[in-house]
Amino acid sequence: MKQVLINEYGNLKQLNIPVKKEKNKCIFNFINGAFVEIVGSESKKYIVKFYDRDKEKLIYETEITNNM
Repeated sequence: MKQVLINEYGNLKQLNIPVKKEKNKCIFNFINGAFVEIVGSESKKYIVKFYDRDKEKLIYETEITNNM
């Protein structure tokens, strides 16, 4: 039985399925002020903007990459 399994394993075709990368995640909170962090391994740039909704005014804007 062991030899049959070894032979079958040797006859298997390799599927070459690409590995799925985990997407970056956005973490944000408002503890002691606004906080945004992008975590993950996918190298990308993100534009982060903070608005005052009551006054409809842009408070802060910056560009960050992952793990910032």
